[in-house]
Formats: sequence, C-alpha cells, structure tokens
Amino acid sequence: MIWTGFALVLFIGGAVSEYLPMDSPSKCLMEKRKILRLHRGNPPSYRCLPSKLKMRNFNGKQQPTDWVEIGDLKKGA
Repeated sequence: MIWTGFALVLFIGGAVSEYLPMDSPSKCLMEKRKILRLHRGNPPSYRCLPSKLKMRNFNGKQQPTDWVEIGDLKKGA
C-alpha cells in the first residue's frame, strides 16, 4: 500500500535516514519542535515534507517499510 501525506524526515549527510508518517502537517511540526528542544546544541536535521511511503501491515498496524517520494526527492532518481 502507498501512503500519501506528511512525514517527519531525518536527513544525515544530505540523505534520507529515517521517516515517520504523521496525521497532519501541524502534528509533524509539533513533533519536530519537541525533538529540536531536546537537542539544543547540535540538533539533527529533521524536516516535515509531503511524502509517499510504502506501508506494510505488521501485527495489525500499518508501518512504513520504504519511501517512494519525500519532498522533491524520488527513490532511485
């Protein structure tokens, strides 16, 4: 299944490292602010971006398994 919405995305060295689908852009920004407050000195590079993620059912819950598009980035491009 392909999920489309906003995701909280961690970039390391300019590459996508982790991503977490969010219910809304405001929820995404709220979570990003929480993370930035915890890491004041050198915060990780998190961004809230429109995304398309591959989802799979694990134990009755949808979990992301891979990304297709994140912002302007396309996997394999």
